Amino acid sequence: MGEPNNAITDYLQKKERLVSFCNYAVGEELFHVEDVEDKDGFYSDNGKNVLAFSQRDILRRMKLKGQDILVGVENQQNVNLIFPIRQLGMDYLEYRRNVEWIQEKNREKKNQTLYTKEDDFLYHFRTEDKILPILDIVLYWGRKEWKQPHYLQDMWSFNEFPDNVKKMLNNYKVNVIPVRKIPDKALERMKSDVKYVVGALKRSEDKIEYRRYIQENKDYFCNIPRSAAEVLNACTKMNERMVFQYQWDDKEREEVADMCKAWEDQFNDGVAEGVSRGRNQEKQDVIRNMLRMGMSDEIIRAVTECGQSMIDKLKIEAGIATLDAAR
Repeated sequence: MGEPNNAITDYLQKKERLVSFCNYAVGEELFHVEDVEDKDGFYSDNGKNVLAFSQRDILRRMKLKGQDILVGVENQQNVNLIFPIRQLGMDYLEYRRNVEWIQEKNREKKNQTLYTKEDDFLYHFRTEDKILPILDIVLYWGRKEWKQPHYLQDMWSFNEFPDNVKKMLNNYKVNVIPVRKIPDKALERMKSDVKYVVGALKRSEDKIEYRRYIQENKDYFCNIPRSAAEVLNACTKMNERMVFQYQWDDKEREEVADMCKAWEDQFNDGVAEGVSRGRNQEKQDVIRNMLRMGMSDEIIRAVTECGQSMIDKLKIEAGIATLDAAR
């Protein structure tokens, strides 16, 4: 995903933002900021004597009704038709790591670990040993509709299989959240600035709507955190050519900028540029008229205060020989 992925992943490092998306995904407020713990989502695999690495965008350990659960979040800017395989691979690496950790713990305490006839002594795993489930969430930030895949079966060709065989095939679900389609009412219930960032993102196809939304929520956008501004910069074209002046904010624990002022400065620069272009166009029209009247370059320069290069350019345009050509 490149630059947008880096910006979004950095943005989601704040727990309250991640919790907002997770609660929206499950449809109710089940996760809380105080129950979020960092988890390493980097994996190495030495299969076939080749060392390979994988990295999740976000992996956190959370509490759900008092029990531990792992939440893995992947950001996508484009539709990925093989995503079920990618997700399955990352989940396998995490589950395997979890099993290996339990096995190692049981080996270390071999004199204290009690095995029953129902346990697996060979693999150092007991019936009471449990691994943590993984809740996978895909945040899709793109504009194109994610029609599929939503399941592993979307990648299969199995229409002719008998129903009893189809039921036996292990499927795998991809929980896709189209970020740009999150309803405004759901955004309003969020307890983080996700409501404003996604709200602006949803309106980024219409410059007037985008600017109106910024003005309606200027209390936030006049003091927008840098990580949030970077997401809008990476995922929209609305902030192109805008210059942000950042300064540290203790409350946000990061740099902030006045996005409203940046928009105003860009507008004023555009007006000034338009005036300048208008004056330049007016000057060129005067020069064209003076050339038609046969006035000399010296007089034109004196009257219009233009350079010889502009006169030569307009002469060539009109099919008139320049001074250099005459020489």
